[in-house]
Amino acid sequence: MPDRRTAVDRVPFLRARRGARAASVGFLLLAAFLARSIAVLTGLEGVSPVAILPFLALCVVCVVAWFVLGRLWRRVGDLRPATLPVDAGDGALQGAPERDGPEGGHLSLRGELDPPRRW
Repeated sequence: MPDRRTAVDRVPFLRARRGARAASVGFLLLAAFLARSIAVLTGLEGVSPVAILPFLALCVVCVVAWFVLGRLWRRVGDLRPATLPVDAGDGALQGAPERDGPEGGHLSLRGELDPPRRW
């Protein structure tokens, strides 16, 4: 029987994870800058009417980050290499563990156990 092990290429996973981390840090720094500008504008001699602009920008950044980072991290999860047990069969190595072997049927229907008695 030929060896049917599938090679796992970690490069796309690592590249996607690096990109997702960089995007997360970028959005975090942008949000921190906007929060700091809100604090500076509201702390100067009362509330400045211009302080609403960084607040609205922060809201937009949060919404955009929700969608962009969600998509990036889902892609990282999809590319994550699968960890298989040592005794995995050929079907599990190819991505179809249901082909490894037939599961046993119902024990009571096969006659190995007595069916439960009703009261």
